Amino acid sequence: MRPSVRVYLLSALLSIPLSGRGSSDKHYTLIGRVVSKVAATRAIVIDHDEIPGFMAAMTMPYTVAEGIDLSGIEPGDRIRADIDVKPDGQYSLDRISVTDSNHREKTPIETKQLWPGQDIPDIELVNQDGKMVHLSEFRGKTLLLTFIYTRCPMPNFCPRLSSLFASVNRELAKSPKEYERTQLLSVSIDPK
Repeated sequence: MRPSVRVYLLSALLSIPLSGRGSSDKHYTLIGRVVSKVAATRAIVIDHDEIPGFMAAMTMPYTVAEGIDLSGIEPGDRIRADIDVKPDGQYSLDRISVTDSNHREKTPIETKQLWPGQDIPDIELVNQDGKMVHLSEFRGKTLLLTFIYTRCPMPNFCPRLSSLFASVNRELAKSPKEYERTQLLSVSIDPK
């Protein structure tokens, strides 16, 4: 039996819905396209335009504020919404309006799910030195994998993941055997 690559995906999607606007909350206007919706967790993934004064254009998940009806929002919809950001960095979408529903997806997007013990595809990536890296190069190691935006303004997202990765790296370095058997890999979603 050949050794496989075990992948652990770290996530810090620690947003919580906001119940109302506080006087110190910040508010931004989001315009974008709904990529997917998970009604059970009140989350939608949005491919959004640049949000001036807040963040670059990107695709990311947002928790929807309590009281917002998600039944009329579907993948493919263009929306306009307010992002309410609390002083502690927690945020949610509020006052969502569908501006164009003509491009709703007729069939659900097919997603692939990996299960423990299942081989992962041999994805090819470019590292920070411009060299090609294949996931198969880490076969036999425990691979800790995360996805980050390099220009993320919210402390509970990418900066937090990078900080956690640095902590994990320091702890692993204390045990040379574990350090040798483990690889940490951060994949930038906005490499330019």
